[in-house]
Amino acid sequence: MAAGRIFFDVTYTRVQSRTVGIIRTVRRMAASLAELAGASGRSFQPVTFHRQGFRACALEAASNAAAPSDTRHDGVGLLHFATRSAKPVIEGLLGLPWPLVEPGWALASSLVFERAARGLPPVAFREGDTLLLFDAAWNYPVWDAASKARQAGAKVVTLVHDLMPIEAPQYCVRWVRGAFDSWLRQAAAHSDLILCNSLSTQAALTTHADRHAMALPPSRTLRLGDDLPAGGDGPVREAARQFAKTQPFYAAIGTLEPKKNYDLLLDAFEALWRQGARAGLLLAGRATPECRAVGRRLRQLEASGRPLLWLGDANDAEIAFMLGQAQALVITSLFEGFGLPLVEARAVGCPVIATNLPCFRELADDGVHLVASADPAALADALARHSAGQLTLSRIPNPGVSWNDAAQRCVELVQRALEPGSTVNA
Repeated sequence: MAAGRIFFDVTYTRVQSRTVGIIRTVRRMAASLAELAGASGRSFQPVTFHRQGFRACALEAASNAAAPSDTRHDGVGLLHFATRSAKPVIEGLLGLPWPLVEPGWALASSLVFERAARGLPPVAFREGDTLLLFDAAWNYPVWDAASKARQAGAKVVTLVHDLMPIEAPQYCVRWVRGAFDSWLRQAAAHSDLILCNSLSTQAALTTHADRHAMALPPSRTLRLGDDLPAGGDGPVREAARQFAKTQPFYAAIGTLEPKKNYDLLLDAFEALWRQGARAGLLLAGRATPECRAVGRRLRQLEASGRPLLWLGDANDAEIAFMLGQAQALVITSLFEGFGLPLVEARAVGCPVIATNLPCFRELADDGVHLVASADPAALADALARHSAGQLTLSRIPNPGVSWNDAAQRCVELVQRALEPGSTVNA
């Protein structure tokens, strides 16, 4: 990889307008790898899926637009409708065994993403190339194209973000379990190296592979970056600035989806407010059909005069503002593979109160307090003690790894693992 070309799959991310979760990871890693490649004279090229082989593409800037779904490319809006808005109907149809569903799913997703790749130039892979699969590639049959790249001499490196569709399928659209399981099996068979974003994800992968007699290629951990984008991507709206001036507040960041456990968060804050606490809640998270009830509850609380502000389309500048001004970031997730908001908060000195998940324990320092994920009273108590100064959490910034450092580490891991006769430490 030292002298070879780097190709980076952005198939799913390039048709999304926002910067959340895996999409945020892909965008930040792509930018840092491009900068690293430019400084060292390497060739770096984003690519997008096509069954006949990957196509070279650009990765456009995110907009964080407040549209109900991302429709930047033809067919993607339909894909979102099929997997989210029409979820009850789709889940009913997908009650069929996955082997019966898979051919239709593969054809439909191929057509959607191939249409988004229409007119783009094909990539001719060769010996010495590296193909990095860091995107949400279970949404399209990526191995059709990845296998062609490998046959041409490229090395394939896959990043596993988490095993949620397998370990906690209740938080996913039903079809994802089958698609992800198929994707993971093929990742094991067709990757030269698997990277995991945390030790807990790597342990889960190893356990799953052992349980199902799945032979894995070498696997290593790659710590993701924690520095926020310089300058942000938009202004901080006046409503957020005024909210911050009115009362001390806590921040929550993340899409309104089942695994984020926002009912626990709201239960805890309602308990605080009933006790007369002045602490406000500033929440940044896109609404989803799966959590319409949470959205209604947020709007009702805002309308009732509670100290709550919900930003459904927050940009990076507003995220940075929240983390700089908040008493603490509150994370109530029931499942995560890494915990990007946690490390971004700690990198700028914002304390964190979070649920006691394995990946959070792995990342926690003296600025992080962990609570049970099913106990609103425990969360409310932690918030009350923190706001009263009885729970002390460090506000000293703890920058662990920048995105540029993560890109450099990625290159080093791949180079050491894939060079003949070489070894690499996790």
